[in-house]
Amino acid sequence: MRKLFPVFIALLMLAGLSMAETIHDIQYVDDPATDDASPLVGQEVTVTAYVTFEPASGGGNKWFVADGAGAWNGIYVYGAPDMDLGFGWQVEITGTIAEYSGLTELDITGDEASVTVLDDSPDWSDLPAACAYTVISCDGINDAATMEQYEGCLVKIEDVTRNATDFDYGEWFVEDGDGNVARIDNPASDDFGYYHVTAEGMPYEYIQGAVLYNYGNYKILPEIAFDINVDADGVNWFDPIAFIQQVRPMDMTIQEDDNGDLFMNDYGYAGFMRYGLDRDDAADTTGNTYYVTLHGIVTMPTGLSYAGDGVKFIFNDFLSDRVENSPWSGVMSYDPDSVAFPQLFEGDEIIFTGYSDEYNTSPAHMTEIWIVSEVQWQADTCTVPMPKVLTTDEMRNPQIAEQWGTQFVKVLDGVISDNDQPYDEMFIIDSDLNDDIPGMIVDADSDDMEGFVVPAVGTGIDSLTGWLYAHYGDLEDPDGDNYYLKIEPLYPSDIVIGEGPPNVLSVTRNPAAPGAGEAVTVTANIADNSQVTAGTVYYKVGIDGAWNTVDMTNTGGIVWEAEIPAQDEGSNVWYYVEGEDDIEQTATNPGDIEANLYGYWATDDLSIYNVQYTPFSSGNSPYAGNMITLTGIVTTDSANYDAYDGYFMQVNGDDPEYSGICFSMPTDGSGDYVNQGDLVTVTGTIDEEGVEYGYKWGNNTKMVDVVEVVRHYGGFTLNIYETTCAALNADLESWESVNVELSGLEVTAINNYDWTVQDGSGETFLIDDDMAYGTELDEWFAALTVGTQIDYLRGIVTFSFGTWKVELRDMNDIGENVVLGDEQVMPFEFALNPVYPNPFNPTTHINFTLPEANDIRLVVFNSLGQKVRTLINGRVEAGSHNAYWDGMSDNGRQVSSGVYFLRLVSGNQRQIQKMVLTK
Repeated sequence: MRKLFPVFIALLMLAGLSMAETIHDIQYVDDPATDDASPLVGQEVTVTAYVTFEPASGGGNKWFVADGAGAWNGIYVYGAPDMDLGFGWQVEITGTIAEYSGLTELDITGDEASVTVLDDSPDWSDLPAACAYTVISCDGINDAATMEQYEGCLVKIEDVTRNATDFDYGEWFVEDGDGNVARIDNPASDDFGYYHVTAEGMPYEYIQGAVLYNYGNYKILPEIAFDINVDADGVNWFDPIAFIQQVRPMDMTIQEDDNGDLFMNDYGYAGFMRYGLDRDDAADTTGNTYYVTLHGIVTMPTGLSYAGDGVKFIFNDFLSDRVENSPWSGVMSYDPDSVAFPQLFEGDEIIFTGYSDEYNTSPAHMTEIWIVSEVQWQADTCTVPMPKVLTTDEMRNPQIAEQWGTQFVKVLDGVISDNDQPYDEMFIIDSDLNDDIPGMIVDADSDDMEGFVVPAVGTGIDSLTGWLYAHYGDLEDPDGDNYYLKIEPLYPSDIVIGEGPPNVLSVTRNPAAPGAGEAVTVTANIADNSQVTAGTVYYKVGIDGAWNTVDMTNTGGIVWEAEIPAQDEGSNVWYYVEGEDDIEQTATNPGDIEANLYGYWATDDLSIYNVQYTPFSSGNSPYAGNMITLTGIVTTDSANYDAYDGYFMQVNGDDPEYSGICFSMPTDGSGDYVNQGDLVTVTGTIDEEGVEYGYKWGNNTKMVDVVEVVRHYGGFTLNIYETTCAALNADLESWESVNVELSGLEVTAINNYDWTVQDGSGETFLIDDDMAYGTELDEWFAALTVGTQIDYLRGIVTFSFGTWKVELRDMNDIGENVVLGDEQVMPFEFALNPVYPNPFNPTTHINFTLPEANDIRLVVFNSLGQKVRTLINGRVEAGSHNAYWDGMSDNGRQVSSGVYFLRLVSGNQRQIQKMVLTK
């Protein structure tokens, strides 16, 4: 059998099957100083390991696992973006071993199915050995012969001091007493990375994290602030509040236990309930309590907020940002003895020692500090950090809200949606009544709020400031109004009642798709802090038609409605709603009627053209948010649907403009099986936001929440519209979801995901094969070289990952005449090419090239240097890439005419292009 085993292994490899391996087998090399490449490079392997660095902390698609303690037993995992995996979870991963600039990777190439969770309930009192940190010394930490064995492993260095040297992108140095240095790096995620303010000379008991190798250096990546333990002496150096507050991303998610009950595991790590840490401290009389010495600024004084027979106050870290609150930098202290603390006022600077624990009001729990030393008052002149501005939607997201617990936040432009609340809760404020996410409870915990008169439902709130309190609530209904977090204003002046124009919200129509001769009822919520005196619907037939008006009637509360008269067959109606108050202030919805309007066609035969057509640069369908029924010919098949999560259909006609659309299938499996060439009728809701992942699918008009797909019959020949790259670029929105053919092509750039072609028009376009993932088309793509000549390509025009592209479906979309070009070894350099057109209205094409894969940012700024739109923020492969900017901001609003700047950043390289938007 032993003689046959190598033969069996070879047969498995030839068959393309993955081998079960230990990470040691993948990582170990005899002489890392001369050759550090894994012996299994290029092979597909399967490992069983424990998560040691969560994907969310690494930016979503970069994380670490280990299957044992110590050297050679950890590895960096790349791929499968936005996976929800927690520290200590046991997983099985199938992927390919790769070397990326000297770093061994387990590459799962974005395939989430490659990861199987075996155990998502780690025992925090007895974590597996793979989750332990191996103590190493600074001596030799930059030596490959020493550090290669720890690549991807969890390590800890002890008794080091912050060096004076700083690097870009948040990297910094520490050194030991012998002058040996170690490089410390931030995690990739700006949302969940550690929050630690360091200073030259700051001493550390330990710094721990995963070992990463990139840009020619080994470095330690602490995942959270708890991984950076300051050697606090209570005089010069103190424990950061983030050390006791911050938890890993998955601890902030609402999870379900084996009994089906919901819970959050957001206990602070420095509390004895979590890790049972021990510190040798004179004040420690229990033997199992971890003491910290904090330096803070009082943000809520003693004696103001209800504390029963005791006393409480909240404070921020002294080193936190004074301009605006920093994440994880606030905490509460409570004592049952009402005279345990001196009287503290807002802005007082204090120092004290205490231990952290969790205050539970099931299911909510909040990290507190229990003070065991005398509070040392330092000064009363500190600047209190400005509150963090958040929307109520953001505060409903535990992964965001948890970071701001016991800190001051501010809600802008909110509306009171409910004022009938029990106990001391006053009302619910919502900063977006147009969505399905409930608002936040506003509570009267402060004594100064006694007697505050709660405004009426519909009242606009210009701003509301308060601290976030995790107090009671209900995780069983996390989407309900009884959420576990609430906002606590201190003073009536923290609630600024709006004096602006009315709020015009929640505009709907009935029917959603009116027929010829059918009147349309328009309904809106119109609220004002004084009195709404009028509501008006403005409508016109045809985008260039004259405006007509219909007076709205108040049907009760803040609800107003009016009827747009019936129109003839084929009429194209556009409309908006205006509200007016008793001081003659007005407001409209949409807010900018020059950039967007509501609309519909009066027709008994609603077509894809009617749904897709828009005269506005935003590209939104006038039927967005409405359930409709459309009929068309399917242009993709089931294999494409499985890979792309959507079918496409179009109407065969002489004019391709606005003739295609994407649709999903009913989630209950009730839809008829369909294939290319089938005539189908689909009933679903029009979506523009990207229901799965906004950056991935956003801006692609799609029918979602489909309730019915009816297949009539098949065999139709598909219309294929011959066009050019220039014609596509000139009017991108009209070509969305249309079946096209490009001819006379030459491949100008290739990367791991797509390739760029140019044709006789002198312009380029992106070609992709996402619809044929894992098929013969992938192999064909892999054989392409720059300079390849192709007589034609066919596919569906789509928008995803920030770019327009033609998606090929199968080998039938490739022309018969293909001549391979000459392979280019290094065809790319770091370059942001001139945008075109420039000036532009409304869309400009962007092309950039990268010599190697990297994390990049492609961002639009205005002339004041303010960020307007983030087009790309993540890892991009080497090669040529296309992107587009449609003149929209990150918040979905059309920007004004003017000069803008496009900045591309990759590592320490950056380039800027000037753009001019004209209207």
